[in-house]
This record gives sequence, C-alpha cells and structure tokens, in this order.
Amino acid sequence: MSGVFFPHPKALSPNARSTPLKPSPGAPTFPATRTRFSATTVSKLIHDDTSVIPQSFIQELLNRIDIVDLVERYVPLKKAGANLTACCPFHSEKSPSFTVSPTKQFYHCFGCGAHGSAIGFLMEHQGMGFLEAVEELARSIGLEVPKERDTPTTPRIDTAPLTDTLAQAAAFYRQQLKQ
Repeated sequence: MSGVFFPHPKALSPNARSTPLKPSPGAPTFPATRTRFSATTVSKLIHDDTSVIPQSFIQELLNRIDIVDLVERYVPLKKAGANLTACCPFHSEKSPSFTVSPTKQFYHCFGCGAHGSAIGFLMEHQGMGFLEAVEELARSIGLEVPKERDTPTTPRIDTAPLTDTLAQAAAFYRQQLKQ
C-alpha cells in the first residue's frame, strides 16, 4: 500500500505556492527535531526489536541520578532560593530563566518552555536518543540496563480488508480530483 498519496485539493490549484512559507523577520524559529516527551511516555514507546527497558529500572535510575550534578556538567548553575538558575542551554538569552529543582529532580526554562527529567536533559542537550541517554546515565552510576522481552498484549489483526477499502477510497479520491 506504500506509494498511495492523498494531496490536498488546494495543493493542485494553479495558484498554489511552490516554495515553503518563510517566517517574518524577528519571528521565533523552532528546530524541527525538538519534540519533548516525558521519560515515562518514551520508555513505553521505545523498543529495540524484541526487548524493552522495564519501567521500574527507569524509575530507579531517575531516583539515583542527581539532576543538579548532571546539569552542572554542562551548564554553570547559581543558587537562587531553593532552586538553581542559569541561562538556558537550549536558546540564547541574557538573563537566567532556566531553573533546576533539586527537590523535585527536574529542570524548566521559562523562556523556551524546555522541561523534563535527567533523561530528557541529556537527550535534548547532547542530542542523544532515549536508549542512549538511559545507557549513559546507567553507566555513569555503574548500573547495567536490563532488557525484558516485549510480548504483544493484543493479537495481530488482519489488515487486508482495510487495505482494500483504503485503495478504493484512494481511487475514488483521485477520480474526484480529475473532475
């Protein structure tokens, strides 16, 4: 079924733009690769074919890692009340808006909205994937990352009837666009 493409009807009009829109001067730009997920969400989604990192290990790792020590490896932090602050490593700024909470073990930037746990910080700052970040943190405290076999909880569904229906819909859609 690969190769089926559903263009938007306006994309086929003669007045359609052939070049992407450019942001206006002074408008903020965001890298396309910057999507944030919580460690819990990512740990449920990331697999390496047949194994998955147990959620209990992720929690143990986060409990044993001090986020202040981790962030201080890359960013100089200053004490500000109960938290520590710095200029955000994820965007350029003049006054500090990046805070690290040692009691809650998370970071947050009030300027760009970056936030997360030790795993998220390593992923975003070093450009690592989730598995790489977990392995790096585990290695730094002398732990080995356990892997569990991934067992599917739902039976596989036969998608052949759905594929046929979608192919018919694609053919109908193409026919309507030609008229």
